[in-house]
Amino acid sequence: MSTRMELQAAIRRMLVAHWIDVGKINIQVTSSTALLRGQLLRVQDGEPITPLVIEELEQKLSRIKGVKHVRWRLENWVLDRGKWRKKGS
Repeated sequence: MSTRMELQAAIRRMLVAHWIDVGKINIQVTSSTALLRGQLLRVQDGEPITPLVIEELEQKLSRIKGVKHVRWRLENWVLDRGKWRKKGS
């Protein structure tokens, strides 16, 4: 069984591997649920975030041993009727 800190570190490593700016994301893990809050952005010169990117990240996060659910509370994206869209668009 992984500790909360180990799960947070694994999530952070996965996000970094996908060029996500982890300085803009707060990661909490409770009861095998990962909660990611903040802004989902790429580091400098990274490819833009798209709805497909968010879906792929969620799938990969769910594959981390000890993570059963992924919840997003993003400032710049919203899940609207099952589809991701950038806020303000």
